[in-house]
Amino acid sequence: MLKLYNTFTKSLETLESNGSDIKIYLCGPTVQSSPHIGHGRSAVVFDFMVRYIKFSGNSVIFARNITDIDDKIIEKSVEENITYQELGERVTKEFKDSYDALNCLTPDFEPKATETIDQMIELIDDLIEKNYGYITKSGVYFDVSKYDSYLELSGRSFDEVLSGTRVNVEEDKKNPEDFALWKISKDNEPSWKSPWGNGRPGWHIECSAMIHDIFKGEIDIHCGGNDLIFPHHENERAQSTSAFNHKFVKHWVHNGMINFSGKKMSKSEGNSKFLQEYINNYGGNVLRYFFLRANYRKPQEFSEALLDESKATFKNIENLISGVEADLKDSNLETIFIESMNDDLNTPKFLGEMFEYINKNKNGDQTQITNMKSTIKFLFETLGFVFEDNKLTIDTKLLEDILTEQNIKIENDMNVSINKFVIKRNDHRKNKEFEIADYMRDRLEEVGICEEKKIFDEKNFENIISEKILILDHFQDTNNLGAVARSAAAFDFQTIFLPKKRSVQITEKTFAISSGGMEYINIVMYNSIFSLIKKIKNLGYWTIGLDMNSSNQIKDLDLKNQNIALIVGSEETGLSKEIQKKLDLIVDISMTNNMESLNASVATAIAMHEIFIKK
Repeated sequence: MLKLYNTFTKSLETLESNGSDIKIYLCGPTVQSSPHIGHGRSAVVFDFMVRYIKFSGNSVIFARNITDIDDKIIEKSVEENITYQELGERVTKEFKDSYDALNCLTPDFEPKATETIDQMIELIDDLIEKNYGYITKSGVYFDVSKYDSYLELSGRSFDEVLSGTRVNVEEDKKNPEDFALWKISKDNEPSWKSPWGNGRPGWHIECSAMIHDIFKGEIDIHCGGNDLIFPHHENERAQSTSAFNHKFVKHWVHNGMINFSGKKMSKSEGNSKFLQEYINNYGGNVLRYFFLRANYRKPQEFSEALLDESKATFKNIENLISGVEADLKDSNLETIFIESMNDDLNTPKFLGEMFEYINKNKNGDQTQITNMKSTIKFLFETLGFVFEDNKLTIDTKLLEDILTEQNIKIENDMNVSINKFVIKRNDHRKNKEFEIADYMRDRLEEVGICEEKKIFDEKNFENIISEKILILDHFQDTNNLGAVARSAAAFDFQTIFLPKKRSVQITEKTFAISSGGMEYINIVMYNSIFSLIKKIKNLGYWTIGLDMNSSNQIKDLDLKNQNIALIVGSEETGLSKEIQKKLDLIVDISMTNNMESLNASVATAIAMHEIFIKK
């Protein structure tokens, strides 16, 4: 099992799941300036962590906040002569673009400080009522003297706190070490109404309020850079344990800083390096590999020479695995990976033993070498690397003629044009213009593209979904998936959503089992089911979860004027309670003879048929 170094206990501790969702909160960016290379490291190393926890068979709820109001943002917006909102929106987009370029998973929740003001006010009011907070002319402060466990996380002394440059000393505070929960705004500063006067939140209160709002209790992992241990995480812990009377966080996990010639990267040192510059010059994969080489807890030396070295090594890996399918076929390599990652995400150990294994087995038989390559590719994809094998040579001129024939614009990214072609063909299917649809399919096959096997990314799914869609979570059996696809086609569910990880993948066997059903549906691959549900709801869909313990029956629903999203969980455990909370309704199907459950594909088929009849 995965062991992580807990900053609070100063020891390695096993991450226990007990079948429940692993709840993770990462302190995100303060959006006053463009992301630097240190932001990239924090995002990527904890992306490794989230992906590995999912790979290990756990369900994860992942939140990362955005601080879009604080003193630095106000100062920077005044300096640029723009509003704090304009600055925040611009820099937030820069961070999002960088995260996407690094192929970091989209969090299930990404709350902004300005959207969580009410929750912060409620929490501050609770702290005042419990005598941990007090009101002055300048704001509301947390009384550190009332909290006996203060500084246990950081291990600092009060002398160190008082001499620290990051502690602001206000004249009307009871104690110099007390910290702000709410700041009364000065003239012409952004402010919100509160019981204590117009103002804005202190830095630390937002994360406590967000975690409580999202998770409603203790979380498994709270992570961030080790520069946040004090004062930010120390003060978060004081607020949350005082207000909610629980442990707050089971594992405090922190990454080390980026160094330049031995010096920590910081704005005060004048050695910050903008992240986008390196993404443009080296690409997301190379940066991910650079971060993979170092222990996440230790400082990492940074230079362009080290990036060049990473680029060359990663190119060798790409060349090695080019042309093979990603699959877990080498149990020895899989063991190396699992044992290394379970050892506090020891990615340097994994790389070292992987290269040693490659050298040891490079002269093996062809099957052994192919299995080794397939496994390496699978493990790197598990860690979030993206490989684009150009194994298929397409007659570009013929493809352009086919697209032009359908009045489809030729885009720089040919996949965009092909997707538009598929959407147009789907429209002909919906209108029962099967002769035209079949002709378009045959034309694509002339250039070696089998449109029936077109799989879409969730970024552009709005254009291909119909009034009934199916969302599957953690299906593990190819036979079940193929059978569900066949039923979906029969009952006019034209789109199936599948998770990119922790689900059986689409293979030739899936198409064979579907008995032609795949020809009539689109597959959309998604990252986070929580984000997907939110998007689907925003599009006006009624989200219905299938669970055998529900008292609601599909047969009793009025669905005629509703767009329906049916959500089905894994074969063994069904829909998790956290997912069920996000849905509009949980339903069961009619059964008799005291039968408690059915095969997942059978139950899903019956539910789709009942919805089909009701509509």
